[in-house]
Amino acid sequence: MVVGGATRKSHMLAAGYGKDELVKSEKPLLLSNVFDWFYDLRTSRKHNGYSLMAIEYSEMLAYFSMTGINIEKWQLEVIRMLDSLSLEAYRESK
Repeated sequence: MVVGGATRKSHMLAAGYGKDELVKSEKPLLLSNVFDWFYDLRTSRKHNGYSLMAIEYSEMLAYFSMTGINIEKWQLEVIRMLDSLSLEAYRESK
């Protein structure tokens, strides 16, 4: 989104927002809850000594059971896609 010749991202960075706030602010409203769930779940990701690994289904089950969230299949698929894209971006940055 461009505001006054600059992107929303550049305005937020100039205002002192950190990376975490910036990532959370760019999520589409329709998928807001799914992005929040992924954002929480990513902290449970394991490392095998060489690279980050995908979020395990057992971690997702524990998270959704503990929070009382009834997730739908399409929401799980979106989380898996976000996880895959996140891992790909991480690997490309190395």
